[in-house]
Amino acid sequence: MYGVSAAVRRYLWIDRERMGIEGVSYGGQLTDWLITQTNQFKAAVPIAGIANLISYNYMTYYNQYEEMEFGQFLHQGNLMDVAWERSALKHVAAAHTPTMLMHGETTMTCPSPRPNNFLLR
Repeated sequence: MYGVSAAVRRYLWIDRERMGIEGVSYGGQLTDWLITQTNQFKAAVPIAGIANLISYNYMTYYNQYEEMEFGQFLHQGNLMDVAWERSALKHVAAAHTPTMLMHGETTMTCPSPRPNNFLLR
């Protein structure tokens, strides 16, 4: 967000009222997260993002993501609580940005979200 703020200050042609955000994979995860933390964007398109770090850990073949990210497995210590706190899904009630979720049906890295995993606005 610091980079966005710096760009808006530096480039006066950027219209703050029409800024959108889009990202794929980790960019999709970041897009999911940012729309729960700020209302600065007028539209969002997260693609193949992880919205729930806990369910992601148990639904993908790539289940060492949290170990690499946090230095331990999800079931160790209080990492389950940390992962939930850092999951966009926990904060979805704060999201007011119009969002179009996109996801590949056959991707194995980020399994497609199930209908009951998301609240669309």
